[in-house]
Amino acid sequence: MDTPAFQHLLSLFPQLTLRQRRVAQQELTAPHTITSLNTQLPACSGCPHCQADVTQLAPWGWSRGLRRYRCSTVLLTTA
Repeated sequence: MDTPAFQHLLSLFPQLTLRQRRVAQQELTAPHTITSLNTQLPACSGCPHCQADVTQLAPWGWSRGLRRYRCSTVLLTTA
């Protein structure tokens, strides 16, 4: 979810009923929430293109509120 969409979602919380807020709180604090997030995010072990070590990844801007990275070995070979 991008940042503006998330901000819009948060702005709607005051309109929830008390019961809806309790359900949202239960879902957010449930143990399965953290576990399911961890299984949805892939482990980054390195560059997916050249298999360079993860330490070779350098910040490379933003996309929809998420940080992007670029392999520094690519930067060295194109310079």
